[in-house]
Parts: sequence; C-alpha cells; structure tokens
Amino acid sequence: MKLSKEQIEELFTFTHKKGVRWYDLQCELVDHLALQIEAEISKDPHLSFEEAVKIIYKRFGIFGFSKIVQEKEAQVRKQGNKLWWKGFKNLFYWPNILISGSILLLLIMLSEFIDAEIYYYASTVIAISYLVKVIGRNIKHTKLKLLMMQKIEMHSFFGCFWYPLYFPFVFENNNKVLAILFLFLLILNIIIIEKISREVLAESKKLYPRAFA
Repeated sequence: MKLSKEQIEELFTFTHKKGVRWYDLQCELVDHLALQIEAEISKDPHLSFEEAVKIIYKRFGIFGFSKIVQEKEAQVRKQGNKLWWKGFKNLFYWPNILISGSILLLLIMLSEFIDAEIYYYASTVIAISYLVKVIGRNIKHTKLKLLMMQKIEMHSFFGCFWYPLYFPFVFENNNKVLAILFLFLLILNIIIIEKISREVLAESKKLYPRAFA
C-alpha cells in the first residue's frame, strides 16, 4: 500500500506536534515513518493508517523523536563547525590570502591615524549591523525552519557577539595590536559565514524547495 498525499501531510503535522521543528528533519522522519507504516499495513490490510502510526511511534520509546532530534542537531553542529574551519583555513591559501592580507594591512595602516577605542566602536557597529542582516535574511528566505540554516545563523550570532565583549579590555589598556587583531578576526568571520550561508542556502533550495515557497 502506498500512502496518499493527505496521509503524508498528516505525518508532517504529526512530527511537528511531537516536537520536530525542523522541516529538513521532518522530511527524513516522514520518509522513514511512511515506509514503516506501508510495511505494517501490507502485513495487516485491516490495520488503519492511524493505528499504524501509533504502532510505529511506540517503537521510538517514551521519549519519542527527542533522541533523534538531539543526535541530528549534534551532527549538524559538527558539520557546521567543519565548514567554518574549512572556510577559515581557505582564507589563508592562495588567492584568498590576498583578501585577508589586504584587510589586515588596511587596518594596520589606519592604526597610524586612529586609536584603539575607535576599533572598539567599529567592531560593535559592524557586529550589530551584521546580526540585524542575519535575522532579516533568516525571516525572508525560509517559510519553514531548516536545521542546517539555523545552525549557520547561530554561528553568525555567536561569532559576532563575543568580539565586542573583549574590547573593553582593549579600550581600558589602549592596546592597538589586540584591537586590530579582534576587528580583523571579526571581519574574517563575517566573510566565512557569508560564504557558507550562500552555499547552504543554494543546496537547501534544491533539496527543500517547499521551505522557500
């Protein structure tokens, strides 16, 4: 027996009610549930769709889908970290090192004319502006939540948020070297996240067009 489109939609609703917020993870679960339900009904044609759903769901134990969600989130977090480090290392290989070196050189040249606290204010403005952009982009692009995109945006948030927190120390000690270093790393982080976001967005549109409808 093949499940109908209406029954598939019911499975999406069911997974959402059971705490699966991410559409990409819902897709994986719905595919798995559909195959198991079809197998159960094939063994017992008198079994209703609703009864089959209950039977399959009981196999996930008392915690339901929560363990799967946690495992998937951990997996995606590791994947996001690998992408970030790959992007970071690529900035120091040719020809990307030209961009990184130019940014650092520009900041060093500007340090002849401005004090460390100016870098503090600049980093704060850049970090806040970028976070506003990230939030707006997240709202604009996806109708349904995608786990991978959410994790990348969290990288954006934490990657930008912690930099200004270090600058009071720079500000108090007027340490221009640290000020340049922190602002340089902040700019590199934004470059990395932007590149990853574009790649993940393009891939997500191919795999989950419904999330962008």
